[in-house]
Amino acid sequence: MNEVKEKFDCFGTWWQPDDPEDKIHGTLSYTYQNGLKLELKGVFRSNHKKAQAFPLYINIILGQSEKGEKITLFGCAYSGRPKWRPIIDASTILEYRFTNYYCSVAYISHHFVSEDEIKFKSLNCSLNYLDDWLGVSGFTVSREVDNEKKDIDINIRYSPPEPIIVNIDDEFSMAIYFYHTDPGFYPQSEVNIRQYPIVSLEANSETKLSNFLSRLTQIRFFLSLAIMKPIYPYNFSGEIASENLERYECVLPIYMQLDENIDVKRKLHQFSMLFTYAEIQDNFGDLLQKWFEKQGLLEPVIDSYFSIIFNPGMPINNQFLGSVQAIESYHRRFKNNNVLTKPEFEKKKEGILSGLNEDQRKWLEPKLEHANEPSLYTRLKDLFSEHCELGFIFGFHRDLFARKVADTRNYHTHYNKKLKKNALSGTDLIKATQQLKAVIQYLILLELGFTKDDAQKLANKIARNQFSYSFTTFNL
Repeated sequence: MNEVKEKFDCFGTWWQPDDPEDKIHGTLSYTYQNGLKLELKGVFRSNHKKAQAFPLYINIILGQSEKGEKITLFGCAYSGRPKWRPIIDASTILEYRFTNYYCSVAYISHHFVSEDEIKFKSLNCSLNYLDDWLGVSGFTVSREVDNEKKDIDINIRYSPPEPIIVNIDDEFSMAIYFYHTDPGFYPQSEVNIRQYPIVSLEANSETKLSNFLSRLTQIRFFLSLAIMKPIYPYNFSGEIASENLERYECVLPIYMQLDENIDVKRKLHQFSMLFTYAEIQDNFGDLLQKWFEKQGLLEPVIDSYFSIIFNPGMPINNQFLGSVQAIESYHRRFKNNNVLTKPEFEKKKEGILSGLNEDQRKWLEPKLEHANEPSLYTRLKDLFSEHCELGFIFGFHRDLFARKVADTRNYHTHYNKKLKKNALSGTDLIKATQQLKAVIQYLILLELGFTKDDAQKLANKIARNQFSYSFTTFNL
């Protein structure tokens, strides 16, 4: 189902893998906002012996629910000293020593006795807005109306779309499968069938959960670029390899803390997206591979850009500075980062330092270390000269805009009062921030292999549809 598994409470018995006879009753509680909490009615005897140095972390705790379901808890952090708590019984008052742990991950229906065993063939999850971005449907609807008999014949046919499968690197591939809900056998006043996509990351060989999650993060970022909204995963499951289990037994539900901002019920229209699946369907795999190949170079650009996208409530000054940092990082990674050639700069620097005494030289030499790097104004002018179409698409004078952005960044960073009169503010600052974010998107599209014509078409769409919406939101 394409719904967030919000919460549960599971009572059972719990023990450590190296002492399976020492079982303690307790309750595992889960909410997607706060994660997993285990409350034990007692203390593991191996820990009790170490009372002077009570362990703050237990790698694995195993459990069995009262319904007989196996549970593995991984990464269990102790949440406080054991406490004696009175429990009132009908005939007497008992006291239990309670211990609480916050756990990183819960694997359901299987016991892993060591960290090395926790490996998967594939990881499955849902992503918010994925269905809106894909725009792929397996439904066909036909309607026949007989006006004479006043009859309406409505036929709804559903056939699951073919999965979308792409390779993302030498070790992993990604598939998007389409599942659906069952309408039931006894419909009365309504029939519901819902299609929902599931992302499956598949590894060439079994590997740790962290390796899947690192790839999943980059897929989320790629889709966040496309959709222009934060993308979050939820409803995880992983498939293990085992000759002793049936295939359905090898798929384990996985619970962990999710981002509290996730909203799976909200829908998005495709007109507000930078690009949709339909627009890149023919080269989706190539674009995704390019995204992974360029992660090393794009990482600081992406980090700065998505720090804004994933925090829409961030003050506009911070959004502006983050956008400038992303563009500066892009120029530093992909363009010439020296004003003079290295020999020319070394010659000029030595000419300056040679006339100084030792103390003066020690003071000035470190300050000249980065003197050969272009200023922000120079970097912006360089980019706008190379991509002169940016000014036309996003509506700014290239040289004037570069100067205003540089002065505003320098004012907010260094608080030079002389720059205050030149710094952007109010709606001008909001507009400049939106334009800078659009420039970042455009530059990333080019690095992914979009042609200039295609990138300009997408940029024009955003300039028409997105800017006015953003201004309306900011000015509420």
